[in-house]
Amino acid sequence: MPDSLGSKIRFFRNRYGISQFDLETEIDASAGTLSRIENNEVNPLKETILKISKILKLSNEEIDYLIGITAIPAAESEINAAIIEASDELNKENKLCYVLDDRWRLIKFSDAFVKFLYLSQDEVRNMIGKTTAQLIVQENSPLLERLNKTYYKELLEGYLPIYYSNLSFMNEDPIYKDTVRDIENNHIASNIWKSISSNVDRSYTPEENRMLLFCIHGKDIPLFYSIQPLRINSRFVIVEYHTENKVSEILTGLVNN
Repeated sequence: MPDSLGSKIRFFRNRYGISQFDLETEIDASAGTLSRIENNEVNPLKETILKISKILKLSNEEIDYLIGITAIPAAESEINAAIIEASDELNKENKLCYVLDDRWRLIKFSDAFVKFLYLSQDEVRNMIGKTTAQLIVQENSPLLERLNKTYYKELLEGYLPIYYSNLSFMNEDPIYKDTVRDIENNHIASNIWKSISSNVDRSYTPEENRMLLFCIHGKDIPLFYSIQPLRINSRFVIVEYHTENKVSEILTGLVNN
């Protein structure tokens, strides 16, 4: 079941480090209000939630998780609409990209990326619906099999803090909990995960942490990624990979084969 509104507010309040009494004072609420809200005994007004959000310094993404479109995972109809909106990009020749939802689940690969990675349809089906973190920590992940393992620890050290800083507020969401379970089942990833501070910077991801070193048929190909939200279905994003090297020539040969 999705996390309740009350438990979400309790998590954010505890993360901020403020008592129920002090938060009630800040929002000018009567004694016991926060207890009733957090125990789901009452449904707070939107105005109250926005007051709480302001005191707890919640981001727009976190407010959306409380009362917006991301409060529950995307429905199948939303996923299909996002795929249709992104179809022009997904079908472009040599376009290495994929669509993610707001839980960072893989929704759809571009045709070029499937060819670039030499993925079978079974492998594609295996990856769809899994989070990006799951794809690099699960032992038999088709994506992991196509990454250079020499720098695997460095990859995790760069990526897991990004995942944590962007998604940890969904701490009771079933998809997030499944991902954390997979991280904890990976010895290297688990140690890194335990060391991540709750104060990790969420403001910016440097380019060196937005690079994956692929190994395709023994050839190392570093690709950097950028993220662009869909205009209409805004809870989805397109993640596009690019490089400054002459990989375009390699991609042309791979895609045209």
